[in-house]
Amino acid sequence: MEDLSKREITVNLLGRNLSVVASAEEAGHLRDAVAVIEQKVANYRAAYAITDEAYLLLMCSLELATESAATRRDWARRSQQLADRFQTLDSLLLRTLHQLEPQG
Repeated sequence: MEDLSKREITVNLLGRNLSVVASAEEAGHLRDAVAVIEQKVANYRAAYAITDEAYLLLMCSLELATESAATRRDWARRSQQLADRFQTLDSLLLRTLHQLEPQG
């Protein structure tokens, strides 16, 4: 069954039109991503004497992949810290409940 919430949109990346099937929410994210890529490519173009768009896009891809990997590591670390805190809280609550139980 066809997903009616998705439609074909066109985004322009570095002067090239790309057709993509996306929901309205995904379309917004795609347009944001295109803006990020365009800005990063412009930054590389200004900082280095590189005109090869393929090379500029490779540099941009490497930067974005590095940022993504760092974000995933950070989220994993924070998730583990949160899980550890919940475990500590659970232990404290169980101990407190046990102490409050009537003896005898």
